[in-house]
Amino acid sequence: MQRILLALDDRGHAEAASQWVRKKLLEDDVLEVTALYVTMLAASPRFAGPRWESDYDRDIAHAIKAHLELAVFRGLMGRVSFLHESGASVSDVIVMVAEALRCQTIVLGGHPPRGFRRWVGGGVAAAVLRKSDASVIVIRAPHAPVLIHGPHPVS
Repeated sequence: MQRILLALDDRGHAEAASQWVRKKLLEDDVLEVTALYVTMLAASPRFAGPRWESDYDRDIAHAIKAHLELAVFRGLMGRVSFLHESGASVSDVIVMVAEALRCQTIVLGGHPPRGFRRWVGGGVAAAVLRKSDASVIVIRAPHAPVLIHGPHPVS
């Protein structure tokens, strides 16, 4: 049995990854999916000391789970489980959970790193690629077309 770890975030990048995993679930009857939402508990630059998981973090995790159950994986929830974990490093938690669950594939939603992150090695997806022994698939979200308002060109 193949197991996929679907790593989610609250920034909207995970919607395309969730739809990709849904398609794979419909194609393969023995596939199981664990959807993982990670709350980062790193120290904030504004406040000293560690950050503890808040009600807000739990509310976001609950909203993501509800969205997956109703909109994305409706009818497939028998093969989909949901986890909410916390840690100082999102990539470390993703890799740790993938190893603990013996996932063969990790699916992340994301976009190529821009700006400063491009030069220092990327974001979460790049860190997971470096640390994990499992296959890692990064699904890029389609971009909305850019609408330019203004006078129409004269032909």
